[in-house]
Amino acid sequence: MIRTFIDAGVLIYAARSQGDMAEKALQILEDENREFAFY
Repeated sequence: MIRTFIDAGVLIYAARSQGDMAEKALQILEDENREFAFY
């Protein structure tokens, strides 16, 4: 499991962007091998 802190920029790109940046952001968010850290 990869512990990951998500920056607001990743969430914005996933929600509002199109193209490569949105795809990369969504890949991070949908990765089943990641555990998200909340601080």
